Amino acid sequence: MKKMKKIAALASAAILGISTVPYNVLAADSYADAEKSALDNALETFRAVYDKSLESSKKAYEGQGVDFSLKLEDGAKSLLSAFLPVDLSWLDSIGINGDVTLEASRLGEDLTLKVNDKEICSAQLYMDMSTMDIYMSIPELIDGYIKVNANSAAQEEAEAAEDAADDLGISVTDDLPVDTENLTEYMDAMMKFQESMPEADTISNMIDKYLSIAVDHAAEAASGSETLSVDTVSVDCTTMEGTISGENLLPALTDIVEALKDDEDFKSIFESAAILAPDADYTYDDFQSSLDEVLDALQSEDMSTEDITQSFTSKIWIDSDDNVVGHELSYTDEEGSHPFFLYQTPTDGDNAGYRLHAGLDDSSIDIVGSGQVTDGTLNGYYELSVDSQPILGITVSDYDTESLKTEGLVHGSYDLSIFQGDMDDSTYETVSAFGIKLTLDGMNFALDLSMSGTPLATLSAQVHDADPVTFVDPSEMDPIYDVDNDEDGDAFASSMSLDTILQNLTDAGMPADFFDTLVNGSSDTTDADTDTMDDTFEDDTAADDDTAIGDTAE
Repeated sequence: MKKMKKIAALASAAILGISTVPYNVLAADSYADAEKSALDNALETFRAVYDKSLESSKKAYEGQGVDFSLKLEDGAKSLLSAFLPVDLSWLDSIGINGDVTLEASRLGEDLTLKVNDKEICSAQLYMDMSTMDIYMSIPELIDGYIKVNANSAAQEEAEAAEDAADDLGISVTDDLPVDTENLTEYMDAMMKFQESMPEADTISNMIDKYLSIAVDHAAEAASGSETLSVDTVSVDCTTMEGTISGENLLPALTDIVEALKDDEDFKSIFESAAILAPDADYTYDDFQSSLDEVLDALQSEDMSTEDITQSFTSKIWIDSDDNVVGHELSYTDEEGSHPFFLYQTPTDGDNAGYRLHAGLDDSSIDIVGSGQVTDGTLNGYYELSVDSQPILGITVSDYDTESLKTEGLVHGSYDLSIFQGDMDDSTYETVSAFGIKLTLDGMNFALDLSMSGTPLATLSAQVHDADPVTFVDPSEMDPIYDVDNDEDGDAFASSMSLDTILQNLTDAGMPADFFDTLVNGSSDTTDADTDTMDDTFEDDTAADDDTAIGDTAE
C-alpha cells in the first residue's frame, strides 16, 4: 500500500516532468554564477506555468466549459456484452457537455447528455451554498425544478451506510452534514484569494532573492571534470560545487531573516494567504515578532557554529556548450553523504538523456531513460522505479520540448506499461494485457484503453471558454418538487415522462427493446412476464405507497 501511494502521488510527475531542455549559463566562471544563471532559466519556466495556471483558474470561476466523451470500440462492446444481457453494438459514444460558473455563494451548471452525438437531454443545475439547496431542471423529463438539500442527502447516505455496516457487524462513525456556514465563508475567501493572487514576477523575484542569498554564502569547491552518463547518452562535463556548513550557515540564515523583515512582496503574499483563514490567530505582526526572536537567537553568543555538524551541498554539471545538464542536492552528517535530489539531462546531438531521483535512504523515486529530439519534438522511452523496483515503462511520443516554457502547457503522448514487480504470474498476465495511452494537448486530454493490442475505449475532455451560466432565482422557479416532501415526491412521480428521452435514445440508435431486455434479462419473453421500464417505475411507486399506508396504519 505504501508503494502504491507513492506511485499515485508521483506518476503524474513522472509523465509530465520529462524534459530535455538544458539551461545555458553563458560560460560561468564560478559555482555562484552558474547556479544563479540556471535559476534564472528555471524561473522563466515557472513564470510561464504560473501565469497559465492563474489564467485558467480565473476562467474557471468566470465561466468555463468541458466536453467529456467516452468512445467505445468493438472490443469494449463485445467485452461488456459478455457481462450484460443486451447487445451494445449500437452504442458508439456517450458525451457530457458542461458549462460551469462559480460565484462566492452559488454554483451554476448547464449540462447536455449525448449518445452517439445525438442530444438526449439537458439539465440546468443551481446550488445555493448558503443553504446547500440544489435545484435541477431537466426539460425533457419534467416541467419545473427538482430540489434536493445536500445536507439532508448526505445525512440519509450516512444513515444508510451505518445500517449496512450494522448488518455486516461493522462499527462506523456517523458522517456529519456539510457545514454550510463554513463552506460559504470558504468559497467567499477563495474568490477573494483568487482576486489577490500575487503575480508570477512577485513570486519568482522572492525565490531568486532568497536562493541567491544562500548561493552567495556557499563555500565553493574546486571545479572538476566528469563524464556524465544517463541511459545511452554520455557527455563530458565540468563540475562545480557549493557547500553551506556551520561556518557559513548562520550568516546565510541571518541575511535571509533580515531580508524577510523588510520584504514587501512577502508581506503581500502573506496577507493574500491570510484571506483563506480570516479567523486565524497568527497575523503578519506575529510573524514579524517570530522573525525578531529568530534573529536574536542567531546573533546570540550561545549560538556556535561548532555545534552544527551537518552541511548542505549543491553540485552542478556543465557541458561543453555551457549548459547546466545536471543538478544534485545532498546533505552530509556523521553517517556520510545523503543525496536527496538528482536531475540530469545530458544531450549529444539529437540524443537526450533524462534522470530524476528524489528520496532518501530506502525510500526513493527514480525516472531514467532517453530519447531523440527532432525539430523540438521528443520521442523516447523511460522507466519509473519506486525504491529501486521498476514499476512503469513510459514511451513518449511527439512531446513538444518548448511548450512548457512558452505556454505553461504540455503537449505529447505517453504509452504506459506495467512491470511485474511483486505480482504473481497470473495477476501480471491479466494486468499486462491492458494498455494505457495518455495524450495531453494543453488543457485537453485523451485516455486510450486497449487489451492485447485491441482498442477498447477512449475517454477524452476538451476545455473551452464559455459564457457565464444564467442563474434563475428560486422565487421564479415554478413548480418546485422538493424530494424531502412526500407530496412533492408523488407529484413529481405522476408528472414526469420518459417519452422524450426514450425517443431521443431510439433516434440515436438504441433498439426499442433495449431497456426491457436489460430489466428482464432477455427480449424473448411473453407479455405476461415482461416488465417494461414504465411498468417497473409504476411498481416501485406503488410499493412506496403501500409502505406509506402501512406505516400510517401502525
